Formats: sequence, C-alpha cells, structure tokens
Amino acid sequence: MGRAPRLIEKPMSKYTLSQANPLAPEAHEILVAHAEHCTLASPPGSCHFLDKQSLCGDDVWFALLRQDEQVVGCVAVQDHGEGFAELKSMHVLNSHRGQGLAKLLLEGAEHRARAQGAKRMGLETGSDKCAGDAFAAAREFYLGSGFELSQPFRDYTLDPYSVFMIKSL
Repeated sequence: MGRAPRLIEKPMSKYTLSQANPLAPEAHEILVAHAEHCTLASPPGSCHFLDKQSLCGDDVWFALLRQDEQVVGCVAVQDHGEGFAELKSMHVLNSHRGQGLAKLLLEGAEHRARAQGAKRMGLETGSDKCAGDAFAAAREFYLGSGFELSQPFRDYTLDPYSVFMIKSL
C-alpha cells in the first residue's frame, strides 16, 4: 500500500499505474465506461463487475492507469485468501485500446496479487454469447497471457454468458 507508483515509459508518453480511491472523481469516467461496456453486452444477472463501494472493500486493491495526468485504464485485485486472488474491473478506454495498456494493467495486478501472497489468479469475463462478442479481445488477451479456461470458482455458477479462467502466479 505504501508503494511508489510504477512508472512505465513508452515513446512520447508516460504511463503510471497507482493505487487509487474508486470514489474519487478521477475514477468516475473509467468506472462508468467499464460498467456500460459490461451492462450493454451482458444480460442482467450475468454482469459481475464490482460497484464503486465494493471496490473500496478491505480485500480489494484498485488502481488507475494514467497517461501523463489523464486516466486511461483501471484494474482491481480482490484477495480471496488461501493464496487465491481475482482480477476485477480491468478496463482500458476505447480511445487507448490497441496500445498494449492491458498488459501494463495485468502486470500491475499480478504483481499486487503476488505481494498479497496469491499463488493463483482467477477471472470472469464475457462469453461469445454476449452482444457483439464484446469480450472476444479480452478472452484472447487473457489466454495469451497464460490464463487457462476453468470451471466457475468461488460463488460463481455456470452461465452461458460467462467464461472463467485461472492462472498460476
């Protein structure tokens, strides 16, 4: 928690991933964009993102990715104990996709999960049944980042609109 922000340099731009308060005004736009993306693509009952209050929980680490001072992404890690963490609320603004920023977010989340003692990380994302296959790029990214398809974990149940993945850290 007292860790200095991680500075990542790219040509002509600087990206900083640092812990943030989900209730802060600077987090509002990215969290609204994430919620809209999920709720427009998935039917009610099949969206599993954490709301702002839940992102403030003692078991959740929430961070914002900034390009210079502009928020361009967010990510959260929920510590479930027993060496298991869950990747939550990972989102990059549409205007900044395709620049490798998801990799920066995932690396930061994995670093945090390991620091909390996690040996495995799970995630839930949308399936190909979601409107416009809105989560296809996310599934491809996670599979390419070492996650493997899994059965539902924790309190999740089988849902045709969800895909579950787990990765050893």
